[in-house]
Amino acid sequence: MSFSVSIRDRVSATGIESENDNIVNVPITIIVLDENDNPPEFQNVPYETEVLENALPGTTIFDGILVTDRDTVGENLDVSCIPQPQNPDACEKFAIEVTESQQDRLTAAVVLKQPLDYNERMIYQVLLDASDGLYNASAGLEIHVRDVQNAPPVFQGSLAAVINEDSPIGTLVMVIQARDGDRGQPRKIVYELVTNPMDYFLLDKHTGELRTAKPLDKEALPDDTGLIILTVKARELVDGVPGNDNLTVASTQASITIRDVNDSPPMFNKTEYFVSLSENTAPGTPLPLEISVRDPDVGENAEFALRLNDVSNVFDVEPKLVTGSSQISIRVANGTLDYENPNQRKFIVLLIAEETKTNPKLSSTATLTVAITDANDNRPTFEQDSYSTTVSETAHPGQLITTITAKDLDSGLYGDQGIRYSLSGTGSELFSVDAITGAISVADCPGSGVERTAGEMQPVAGQLVRRRRRQIPTRSDLQHEQHQNASARGIEYMTYRIVNSGESNEYHDVNVIAPPTISTLYDSFETTTLEQQQ
Repeated sequence: MSFSVSIRDRVSATGIESENDNIVNVPITIIVLDENDNPPEFQNVPYETEVLENALPGTTIFDGILVTDRDTVGENLDVSCIPQPQNPDACEKFAIEVTESQQDRLTAAVVLKQPLDYNERMIYQVLLDASDGLYNASAGLEIHVRDVQNAPPVFQGSLAAVINEDSPIGTLVMVIQARDGDRGQPRKIVYELVTNPMDYFLLDKHTGELRTAKPLDKEALPDDTGLIILTVKARELVDGVPGNDNLTVASTQASITIRDVNDSPPMFNKTEYFVSLSENTAPGTPLPLEISVRDPDVGENAEFALRLNDVSNVFDVEPKLVTGSSQISIRVANGTLDYENPNQRKFIVLLIAEETKTNPKLSSTATLTVAITDANDNRPTFEQDSYSTTVSETAHPGQLITTITAKDLDSGLYGDQGIRYSLSGTGSELFSVDAITGAISVADCPGSGVERTAGEMQPVAGQLVRRRRRQIPTRSDLQHEQHQNASARGIEYMTYRIVNSGESNEYHDVNVIAPPTISTLYDSFETTTLEQQQ
């Protein structure tokens, strides 16, 4: 801002202005400095845009953000997205990218960060905040998500029905309904019956009404439950033509049960059942069987009772009363099963289902055969608690001394076939036993020579070497030892062990009387000097 100041010096004594006055003109310039005293302003508001739901992340969906500031001082303008409770994910779906930023002007664009789904949210409200470092301003951006035809039809409602077999032709069975999976601009749907067992039904392609096409016959169906499975297709009309791809076609199954007319007894899913049980099955254990029973009638005609004809009273059935259909559980009820009892190796039980409120009371039966299998629940036993035998001091290795056998009440490998014999105890190393037959014989003599354990050093010339000798005691040695030490040592025993190799690995030890050992004669040592090897 500029202006001029004039100074007049009057020369007249009267003080009146005249041409002779001295006049001085002084120019003055004033500079007004700007201050950041105005907030930024969004231009061209309100903001609104559209985006296709199949737009890829990174797509710029709006580039019309413009912010101005009348001040030319202060920080450069900036704009950001402010989360809101009603649109908590808006700032996660979209990003604000500044394209130009000065102290008095800013331009920015909105970029898609995450995929969109029209069916999840159709409108996003984005709150924008502009700042010049001191003042702020806000504006809203409304983003409309446009639907894209990328979802197949969706079936609605129940797809199951029951119809009596005496229903007349044209009876309405059900109405099949489907809608376009895209809700923005949904297309019309037409229907098609893909599979139609026995050609029992007709489907109206426009209304979805499913009706009977001819008389029904439950007994003619391969499934005695009367269940028929239909496959139905729903197609979107694209420009009046039914679609034929995964985005316009959907398939589903409809189940229809043809119900018999009050003339059938309750029926089991099988007429015979077979199962094997271990003899150690605990009471209360259910039999591993898939048993079901069904009466196709309705109301009181479908109420029936279940019971067992079981003379052994070993088993029980649940439930006792059924309406319509049910799974059946048969359990071990009383007593303990024992395979070793011949009368408990097989049970034949009659399963009976009988109507309770009809006249006459229709019924049906099924046979249950239960085979009991052996378990390794008996220990092997000897006929005696101890055995005694003699052997000559001159007996040679391999000479048979005696054979002792045991018995096991179990069968197969759980019984006698699984018995294995072994020896243990004092002096047992002098004898060997056949693990299968139980035959006891004199063992082979131990080897001779210098004994070395693993890692022992090889002896060298001049080194003292200690050799161990072992010999069978003679009868006089035994008598001498017994006379000297009978009171101190008494009679010793050799343990004869029997082991069952089945699941339990049970065993019994039986003591066999044997002569006392002669330790001084059994083991002796001599020391020699190893000579220089040639």
